[in-house]
Amino acid sequence: MFPEYTEHLSYIASTDAKAAYECIVNEAANSGRFQPRPVPHGYMKKNVMFFEGNQRPYAVVPAKKWITFYIRTPKRTHPELTLKDLEQIFTDSSSAHLDELKAKLFSVADAMKALELMGIAVGATQTDFQLPDEVLTTAELTEGQVKTVTVNAYERNQVARSKCIAHHGVSCSVCGMTFESVYGPSGAGYIHVHHLVSIASIGREYVIDPVRDLRPVCANCHAMLHSKSPPMSIAELKRNLTLGAADAYRRR
Repeated sequence: MFPEYTEHLSYIASTDAKAAYECIVNEAANSGRFQPRPVPHGYMKKNVMFFEGNQRPYAVVPAKKWITFYIRTPKRTHPELTLKDLEQIFTDSSSAHLDELKAKLFSVADAMKALELMGIAVGATQTDFQLPDEVLTTAELTEGQVKTVTVNAYERNQVARSKCIAHHGVSCSVCGMTFESVYGPSGAGYIHVHHLVSIASIGREYVIDPVRDLRPVCANCHAMLHSKSPPMSIAELKRNLTLGAADAYRRR
């Protein structure tokens, strides 16, 4: 991800708007079709363009309470789209200069609507490798529908994931590491999300609370949490990590 990504996130005050920014930028980057890059212009120091080859058909600008989404070339990319149509999709839409159309995104749901306008199938991309209980994402805030990937697994949820990260951050809940601190800008914003109660143990669809039921964890700690069945608790793995670190220190 581009180096300014973390700076942009820290600028956004609203939790929902922060989750919306993460959703639209990450999904666009993961689509393989667009390359989000900051291109500051005038007073918009946090302007991010979505490059598609040499074209820049879309842009976003984070604010404190919302994300402004720009359709920069509507006559070319959306010749049938009018401002009236856009107002039916987003609650706050207007025309911008140079025939651009713009809308304010206040939530992940708004970000998903913007992604659809960009031609990105929400839920078709995946940000984490698949552990045995990790599967493709959907746009619903319910989980549990079985899909067959390499194993039978329970459906994950991108909206819930984004809200979990917006609240808890991207530091591992077990060891405290961030991918950016270890791998630099390419690791910014990357983290796994762990269910405190294994979906497989519930065996049915249920409505989740992204703040209460999910925690961000690094890939190593996530793998260790799932090294047992049922999965180890975060507190148990923390104790193991602490004891292991103390033993290593004593052997020096």
